[in-house]
Amino acid sequence: MLQSLFKPVTFLAIIILIAPTATYSQIISLDANNSFQTITAWEILNTIATDQDPNFDSYNAELADRLANLGINRIRLESHGGREAVEAVNDNNDPAVINWNAFDFTQFDASLEKTVLPFKTAVEASGNKFLINLCFVEIGSNADAFHKLPEEYAEFVLAHFIHMDSKYGFVPDYVEAALEPTIFSVFDNNPANLANAIIAAGDRLAAAGYFPSFIAASNENVRTAMSWFDSMIQVPRISEYWKEYSHHLYSGWSDQELQNIGSKTNQSGLQSSMLEWWLPANDYTVLHRELKFGNVSAWQQGSANNWTDPAFTGWSSQSLFYVDSTDPTNPQFVMSPRTKFYSMYYRFIRPGAVRIEASSDTGVLDPVAFINANGSYTVVVKANNANIFAVAGLPAGTYGIRYTTNSAYDVSHADKTISAGQTLSTSIPEAGVITIFGNGGTLQPAQNARIENVTP
Repeated sequence: MLQSLFKPVTFLAIIILIAPTATYSQIISLDANNSFQTITAWEILNTIATDQDPNFDSYNAELADRLANLGINRIRLESHGGREAVEAVNDNNDPAVINWNAFDFTQFDASLEKTVLPFKTAVEASGNKFLINLCFVEIGSNADAFHKLPEEYAEFVLAHFIHMDSKYGFVPDYVEAALEPTIFSVFDNNPANLANAIIAAGDRLAAAGYFPSFIAASNENVRTAMSWFDSMIQVPRISEYWKEYSHHLYSGWSDQELQNIGSKTNQSGLQSSMLEWWLPANDYTVLHRELKFGNVSAWQQGSANNWTDPAFTGWSSQSLFYVDSTDPTNPQFVMSPRTKFYSMYYRFIRPGAVRIEASSDTGVLDPVAFINANGSYTVVVKANNANIFAVAGLPAGTYGIRYTTNSAYDVSHADKTISAGQTLSTSIPEAGVITIFGNGGTLQPAQNARIENVTP
């Protein structure tokens, strides 16, 4: 009797123990009615271990192709004073008249021809709009520097445009007015002086038929950069030419500081950008936070390649590729470990993409979402561990799904097709980045098999 009473209880317990547990999916929700910044540029630097390799000419065209196929579309071309007369002396005493004999563009042209021209060709072939950011380094960094005078600075900038236009047939789209002005003591460390120089240069360029967007203040310290922003934005007429507020991340930053940047630039109508942090601490998690909090429209990873440090340490950690050119007839390309993660953003968030609201119901996953100019959706999810989840709010269509982790690069899940109102479920096996992208489950036009065949 006692034995018969226990039988059903035991059976019930077995059922409870072996019954399958329902899989819980985190839910990521999209809201296209709440939009933020528009992406304009994924930028690289044209110098630092890029064109110094004696064998660089044997592979620069292929390097340019690889960069363009990753989605990179803007290059920072530096002018270290443009070498106006070898010493820091004026070309003449009249800023309205350019004395071309006082300028030496030899080094500037060599860099442009080695790095910018092949990259321009590759970007245009990829279907993206090629952009060039002319960045002035160490302008007005000594006590006698004539560039401190707004009209002389304007003449100096105009000379670069006329030279490039006449020799190469194109001019910069952007002018980064002065790199890290507090480091180089540009314009007596006075942000109002920099603003007035931008206005003078903008007026002079416009009179000559050139209309670039100016980038400033490019400070190395985020808090200092915000103080320069607060001063510069008060200068009358600055908004006519100043279109992109840039910062570097060497010190003074936090998520709150990035949110301040995002808020202030949005209120003022400026775009936001992060254009330098060449240290190993900079990785895809920083890019993710900049997109979410700093509302950046442009981002610079670092230089195109290095050829001296296959371990990617120090400054070279931010290089996109290492190139072994020991055999110039067969150069070997190695993608940086950081680039593998960054590429999950670059390749699918195209210039012209608008960020929209994306949220996770538990906060365990961290998504950013964009609508590309062609109407396709991209959702990039930063995951801190293995996860199964669903995305709600995607339009009907077929979606590709790819992920990158520390142990696997650019792994594809099977494409998924959803109808209107349906969620898309997927998973990532460990911490990393997973990207869901529309456009029929195919890569965006700039992509090709060369990048996809890079091994982890």
